[in-house]
Amino acid sequence: MSISKSIARKLVFPLVTSMGIEKIFSALSKNNKLILVYHGVVETPNHAVSVGPIATKQFEQHLNYYKQNFDVVSQDEIFKMYRDDYKPKKKTIAITFDDGYENNYTNAFPLLKKFNFPATMYIISQCVEDDNLITWYDYLDFVKHDINFNQLQNGKFKGIAELKRHIQTINIEQRKLVFAEIAKQIDIKNYITKHPREHWKLMNAQQLKELSNSGLVEIAAHSHNHPNLGEIKIEDVKEEVAKSKQLLESVIQKEVRSIAFPDGSYTNEVKKVCIDAGYKNLLAVDYRCASDANDKTILPRYCLSSTTTHESNIIQVNRSFKSFGF
Repeated sequence: MSISKSIARKLVFPLVTSMGIEKIFSALSKNNKLILVYHGVVETPNHAVSVGPIATKQFEQHLNYYKQNFDVVSQDEIFKMYRDDYKPKKKTIAITFDDGYENNYTNAFPLLKKFNFPATMYIISQCVEDDNLITWYDYLDFVKHDINFNQLQNGKFKGIAELKRHIQTINIEQRKLVFAEIAKQIDIKNYITKHPREHWKLMNAQQLKELSNSGLVEIAAHSHNHPNLGEIKIEDVKEEVAKSKQLLESVIQKEVRSIAFPDGSYTNEVKKVCIDAGYKNLLAVDYRCASDANDKTILPRYCLSSTTTHESNIIQVNRSFKSFGF
């Protein structure tokens, strides 16, 4: 970390937030509504393995800040505000989580209950079929230092970044072939015990059902196998979104109304497939289609960083009303 960044995080940003100066950013924006997204909440983050989950302590700090400064509503309610062209008097946020890690149940949910905050959790529905599922990206992060790339796919990939990029763009059957080759080199069982359960375990069906019945959490879809929906064949997209909806509804016995696009990847055709499948709310990161700004079915979200400080994140949340708000 550079000296200037270290000074900013340790001195400047804490001073800014202690004086409430960060609120100027959101106050200057005409947008009053914002959707936030987290990727997990763990007691002890290990950024050498995964940069996704945020520390439980910092997450609680966030919730406390939100309670003092924003109205926190459900995603359904914020969509209704958007569709009704309603502008709340107070800055309003909705909280979402992607992927469906068990730490959302063990660490995030108790804090949501403490603050009585609603949230939407987007689930990789493959976890319903496999209670010990390791997501493909966690799998690769666990073993990346021991893969012999010269012996994988005839040396097709120069390193882990190229391999991950490839996996994002292929369907599940093609992915299985790649992972079968990796398995010839590496036994994933030898890596699991090296990483705390909270860093890789996804929720099971019972936990999903409990969350859904809590009255605070909306269970929603994040595809079945987490490919980039905007880059795979449309026939595979149809299977991904339909199967995810079907499996999750069979577990929670409620309609699954929302879907978040993995890695924020989608096209106009993907949006249509999701609407035809019965989804009402589509969640992006950045808008990618010219039609999005006037499309009442889709909204952007701001992803919080898990590798920075509480004060830095809070400043960015306030700034994000301008770029991700509506």
